[in-house]
Amino acid sequence: MDTAKRAATAARQDADFKIIARTDARTSEGIDAAIERINRYREAGADILFVESPESEAELERVIREAPGAHVANMVEGGRTPFLGVDSLRRLGFRVVIFPNSLTRLFARMGSEMLGELGRTGTTTAYRDRMLDHRQLWDLFDNSGWVALADKFEKPAPNT
Repeated sequence: MDTAKRAATAARQDADFKIIARTDARTSEGIDAAIERINRYREAGADILFVESPESEAELERVIREAPGAHVANMVEGGRTPFLGVDSLRRLGFRVVIFPNSLTRLFARMGSEMLGELGRTGTTTAYRDRMLDHRQLWDLFDNSGWVALADKFEKPAPNT
């Protein structure tokens, strides 16, 4: 485990590349084991520390206090960790906050509602004002940038 972390830091070729070390030991072994493990990762050269599933605000505070460094807080609605806002987590000392399932849960709810409407009425008209139009969707994915890049390589190279 520590060997892999040291190998990852030794292989780093760019100072801007950050290594995030995560432990899920809290759930199976307790908070003490998770803090001990994350400290070993820090000592091995991890840049950002990630203890998954602290189960109280007191545990979140312990992680910050007992494992010095930059930390990730993982906010999952209905998860084991108390659901706190970015400002509260920053006050505790977390430098990175992620909300990994929030968008998926929202898409699932909205998609389910829209499909229900389609099944009931045979149309999605009632949802059109909540949708991106065709151009907005393509712009979201920078379609014009991708087309320009493709055009650059599809044109014959000038004779040299």
